[in-house]
Amino acid sequence: LGDLFDDSNDKNDQMGSSNGSSEIRSHVQHAVALTMARILGEHIGREVRCYSQDPAYTQATIEFLKSRNIMVLHDPQGFIDVDESTLVFSVAPSVPVKQIVTELARPAIII
Repeated sequence: LGDLFDDSNDKNDQMGSSNGSSEIRSHVQHAVALTMARILGEHIGREVRCYSQDPAYTQATIEFLKSRNIMVLHDPQGFIDVDESTLVFSVAPSVPVKQIVTELARPAIII
């Protein structure tokens, strides 16, 4: 979903954006993930845990996500942890996430 803090000097900034547009997209995508988890949790009657994996995350982003109860996993743990009760949310990944996930498991939902 991308790093939350735009740093044009960051070697992991693949978008190369200096106007903050990638930062805004990333915030919206993480907000969507949290909203889906909240709605799903209300529907099933229990808390839904959120995990995220992105090599572009800086330490500041990891700490921020942790404060929002999103656990950051490192490659390949995010792929390994997918099971039949997982909702996979992937936006414009730089790797074939959906193909990798379906080779390893059968998640409940892929978006």
